[in-house]
Amino acid sequence: MAALLHLVAFLIFWITSPSHGQDELPAIKFFTLEQQPKDTLIGKMSDAEVLKTDVPAAEFNTLTFQLLDNGDTSSRVSVVEQSGNVYLAKVLDREALCGYLLNCQFTFDVAVRTASNSYINILTAQVTIQDKNDHVPIFPSSFVNLQVSENDKATKYTIAPAEDRDIGNFSVQSYEIVQPSDIFDLEITTNPDQSVSLQVILKKELDREEQNRYQFHVVAKDGGEPPNSGTLSIAVEVLDENDNYPKFLESEYSMSVKEKAAEGTIVLQVLATDKDVGVNGQITYRFSPHQQGLEQIKEVFTINTQTGEISLSTILPANPGKVFQFYVDASDQGDQPKVTQQQVMVTVVDGGNNPPELLLSYIVTSDNGVMNISESAKNATPLVHVRVDDSDSGLNGNVSCTINDTNFTLQPVARKGFIVMTNNRLDREVVERYYVTVFCEDKGSPPLSSVVNFTVNVTDENDNIPRFSKGVYPATLVENADEGGVVTQVSASDDDIGRNAQISYYLHDDSVSKFAINSHTGVVTANMKFDREVNPRITFRVLAVDGGNPQQTGTATVVLSVTDINDNAPSFNSSRIQMMVGENLDPLTKVGELKAVDLDEGNNGKVVYSLLGNVSRDLPFIVYQDGVVRAKDTLDREVQSLYTFHVLARDQGETPLETNISVTVLVTDDNDNSPVFVFPNDSNDTVSIGYLTETPSWVTKISADDRDSEQNKAIVYSIRHGNDLQLFSIDPYSGDIYLLNTRMISEDTVIRLTVSAEDNGNPRRVSTHSLHVILVYTNATSLLSTTENSSNKYIIISAVVVVLTVILSAVIIGLILFLRRKDQRQEMARKFSSSIQNENSSYLENGKMCYGEKQDHSDSNGDLYKQKKKKEVSFSLDEDLDNVFDISSVSAYNSSKHEAEKMKSFQTPLTYDPQTIQTLHLHQLLIQNQDDRKEKSHKKLNVKSPHDDISDTSGETTTSDSGRGGSDMDMPSCTNIPDDAKAFNFNNSHHGYRSSPGSSSYLTCGPPTEKEESDLVKSRPVSDIYTISSKQKDFKHLTPRENFERKHNLQSSAQKTRDSDSTRQKPSDWSPSYV
Repeated sequence: MAALLHLVAFLIFWITSPSHGQDELPAIKFFTLEQQPKDTLIGKMSDAEVLKTDVPAAEFNTLTFQLLDNGDTSSRVSVVEQSGNVYLAKVLDREALCGYLLNCQFTFDVAVRTASNSYINILTAQVTIQDKNDHVPIFPSSFVNLQVSENDKATKYTIAPAEDRDIGNFSVQSYEIVQPSDIFDLEITTNPDQSVSLQVILKKELDREEQNRYQFHVVAKDGGEPPNSGTLSIAVEVLDENDNYPKFLESEYSMSVKEKAAEGTIVLQVLATDKDVGVNGQITYRFSPHQQGLEQIKEVFTINTQTGEISLSTILPANPGKVFQFYVDASDQGDQPKVTQQQVMVTVVDGGNNPPELLLSYIVTSDNGVMNISESAKNATPLVHVRVDDSDSGLNGNVSCTINDTNFTLQPVARKGFIVMTNNRLDREVVERYYVTVFCEDKGSPPLSSVVNFTVNVTDENDNIPRFSKGVYPATLVENADEGGVVTQVSASDDDIGRNAQISYYLHDDSVSKFAINSHTGVVTANMKFDREVNPRITFRVLAVDGGNPQQTGTATVVLSVTDINDNAPSFNSSRIQMMVGENLDPLTKVGELKAVDLDEGNNGKVVYSLLGNVSRDLPFIVYQDGVVRAKDTLDREVQSLYTFHVLARDQGETPLETNISVTVLVTDDNDNSPVFVFPNDSNDTVSIGYLTETPSWVTKISADDRDSEQNKAIVYSIRHGNDLQLFSIDPYSGDIYLLNTRMISEDTVIRLTVSAEDNGNPRRVSTHSLHVILVYTNATSLLSTTENSSNKYIIISAVVVVLTVILSAVIIGLILFLRRKDQRQEMARKFSSSIQNENSSYLENGKMCYGEKQDHSDSNGDLYKQKKKKEVSFSLDEDLDNVFDISSVSAYNSSKHEAEKMKSFQTPLTYDPQTIQTLHLHQLLIQNQDDRKEKSHKKLNVKSPHDDISDTSGETTTSDSGRGGSDMDMPSCTNIPDDAKAFNFNNSHHGYRSSPGSSSYLTCGPPTEKEESDLVKSRPVSDIYTISSKQKDFKHLTPRENFERKHNLQSSAQKTRDSDSTRQKPSDWSPSYV
């Protein structure tokens, strides 16, 4: 009661409010599908535009909503007071509410106010109920029987259309015959009021005598997805037309009758048949009314109009030999009767010879002369007994009988006539009724005859199996169609009649779970949804069972093809695809081909390909619709070697499905880049090394870079030109260049090498560059200092020995004298060597080999030059010995005759006088003696490397001799001084110098260990190892100069280089110097 009062007060307040009386607000529109469950949200009153504009924002959340009672419409919805949400109060049926109206709507009012009542209004909402495909087309009757005359042509028969309570596209949209044929068709006409007229069209004439019944189905479908359908079964009964003439059983009727035969005597019987049925097949007989002498014929004969028996209407007049010839009409009872005529001839014979008398006695039960015999009766079944009597004698009484149908035979009975028996198994489906005539004739002259007629009716037995109109019924069904869809209709016929021909249809056990069949109509429907991709073709059997006892069963096969819908998207075998293409190929080169699989068929399974999304214009690939990927332009791997893009695969169904995949294209390398030298290069192509550096010694490392990859990037280095004297070797893989031989020069000499870097591609690419190697001239005076240091050492030893012991003084003095004598012999050898040097010294000037003493070309420094030359005399013998005895530069590296000749052509021939040759022979003997002793006493020394602060050249900045002679540091030692430590670290690894264990500051003299030697061999190509290995293992292959220095424990002249070389780095971090 309080709520009612509150509502009344609210209405009064709204009526009196200023807003009342204003223009009516537009209705708020909501839409909902029919058959939605109760409490389905269909909209919000709070979304009304008028509330958003008229209600202050601060009070908007205080709005309350109340549904006003509008009668029946307000009971269909409910409104939440606080939120204004509108819900369905019950399930709405559009067809029940609006029938066939296109727009099904109803309205309701809602009162709206704020908590402060500053805003009060009544809003109207309009709900539109949208149709749902929830009804199926229904025909007024599920079965229609049409009667069609067999002679009708192009006749139309109207049938009631199906009705669908839905509207619009969900109403009936199409009709079709389930099994189209060339006999029947549909004509659909849309009337002005949008109603439909449905007519069955007869496309050609029917022949009842060929088939008297047809049956088919009409399916009505709406426009839903999937569509709903209704089925109408139509049976067509073919009505008979009088289109067949009666046909006489005999082509000629002739009979002889005795004169004076009694009235009523049956002369003969004419019989005719008609294929039509009913009155059209009922036959009557008469004498043809248009023949001449009809009245005279009727005076003698009469005819039974129903049976066709012709009998005498009076006593036959005695007129032997007279022939009565007349015509009998057989006429059916159609509206326009059809008549057939047959001639009959009756001959009057002499009465002295009487015709045989025939009497029928039925063995099988008969009805008015008609006997019924089952078609299952055995052969030779007796039917009737024909008794033959002839009172005549002789030939006149000799009677013979025949029967007109071969399906029957006459079995003679002695003196009692004949028994008519079946001669074959009778088949009702072949002949249903037989008209049998027994003809008996005596042997008189003329012969007299008599006939007797009877009818045999063959009754049906269930001896025929129902036969389907087709052995195989093809059918189609859309995949995923709803259950109950019509698959096909089967029909069978049975040649039997009655109950034996009543057919019921069943499914074989192998398909009862998938399909259903109407036992009366033979319509097959689906019990489940079918997936074409799982089973595109389904074969099952249907049975036709008749009503006989025992029942007969016929079988047919239904082959159902499940038609495709686009329910499968294209798919790839992998989640991503990788392709490879070579660089530098022509534009439009095929990169690869995409293959997606779509299990659908036809256009639904036809896949086209395209690039996905906004593809960069820089992407150098084209994807064709057939999946072929081609390169738009020539690719360069060095610019970009990997491309990734996405390709869309889409089928061609009406509603296409699609998928995409990532494609990666790897550009493979082509050997299209030549190696580029890093060193040497155009700005840095010079290195320097002391010409007396111990050999083999590392000079520099050349390097090149190739932008290609893999084997195309692998570089092999070689010296192409400038190494005719084999002074250098190169590691083909690392690019390290080594000095192999010492070249005697007297000033800095530049050797220009042409080095090459060749990749391993196909074809190979080669780059060359010039490398300038400066052999730096170095002055060595260690030989003289060796003698002085040795002398001082022996004196000190002698003095110490004298001080320590007087007893051993004599022994020590003797030893000292012995050693002094030995030194004197060595000094003598040096003097010989100095004299030879003065005569045969050679030097390299301006790239040419010169011999003799070098001339001083400087005025100001002439004296100084001569002084330096005097100090260099001690080494002149060694230099000449190198030139004379050092054949390693020729024979060790140029073993072939060609290379030896080449070296001979390079050197200037020398001639020596006999005295010089003798001196050289002596010098060689001394060297060999010292060499033998050296090899026997090979010592290991561990000496800490001191700083070179007291050597001859420690304070000089030029390459000239200090003039102070050899220092103590010039004595033979395995210790590297700091000035040349870096240079010798590399060389020592090849010449028996090893670091002492546990210390990096000491080196140990001696041959390399087996492990060091093995590592050295493994790290070098075989081609380079042979040039070094001989010097690592055997001192016999050393040059005479090296042998000389080793015999006298002299520091190798190759270790002393110019001051600029003292800071040479190790090979790993060495960088070339600039000149």
